Amino acid sequence: MPFYIKIPLETNNEIVNESKDYRLEVSPLFRRKSPFFSKVRYPIQREVYKAGIKIKNISSKVSPKGRVHAFAIEQEAKNFHIIDRELEVSLPELNPQQAIEIWWPDPISIPFYGVANMICKINPVNRDLSYKIFQKCEFAKTTGDLLSNDLWTGPIYIKGVMENNQDWTNRLILFLTFVTIAIACIVDFDKLRNVWSWTWNSFF
Repeated sequence: MPFYIKIPLETNNEIVNESKDYRLEVSPLFRRKSPFFSKVRYPIQREVYKAGIKIKNISSKVSPKGRVHAFAIEQEAKNFHIIDRELEVSLPELNPQQAIEIWWPDPISIPFYGVANMICKINPVNRDLSYKIFQKCEFAKTTGDLLSNDLWTGPIYIKGVMENNQDWTNRLILFLTFVTIAIACIVDFDKLRNVWSWTWNSFF
């Protein structure tokens, strides 16, 4: 007697739709023009940077070719916007767990500071396919929830000029304190040696 398995139509549709989705993990990037320590965690207000994104294929199959466009950095609270709607960058096929960095060719200078959002759209060239965009937190090294099928938004922090100057002042004070202690130890080395010898001879 023949043996049959009946597959519900809804389940079959889900399997077909899932096969057309490709999961991409996206995170923001900034770098200076300097060849040394060029990548930065926080861009600084009014300084010149190259901005970009890192895209990683976190699905189990090769992702199709796509395009990245509608790049913007926005801070809604103060109504600041840096937008390049004309620029479009090609996204090549990515193997599973393969990542690529895409940089916008023109440098930018961000006039505001504080929390903002980097935004762009990522679409497959084949319109019958779709991406599922996930957010990557570079600080916690975790992948966030599904954001959208084509629109990516990543939070960024722009360090203010005053805050950056204060950071450098604190580092300079710390460095000078260390140098002062080191010099004092070298100058008084004989005294420290005599104290150590007296302590050793007295107790041992």
